[in-house]
Amino acid sequence: MSNITDLGQSKGPKPLVIICALFFIFGFVTWANGTLIPFFKLSFGLSDIQAFLVTFAS
Repeated sequence: MSNITDLGQSKGPKPLVIICALFFIFGFVTWANGTLIPFFKLSFGLSDIQAFLVTFAS
């Protein structure tokens, strides 16, 4: 039974770093999207409904 590989153990902190990086990237995109709605409304000439649909684009 010693030749069975242990798939449950990770190889260092790399998986944790990847998960944390993805978490912060998606959080930043979500935060930035909400603050960009007024700028999209002005620059693209969007109506109120179209501007708030920007939230669902990401």
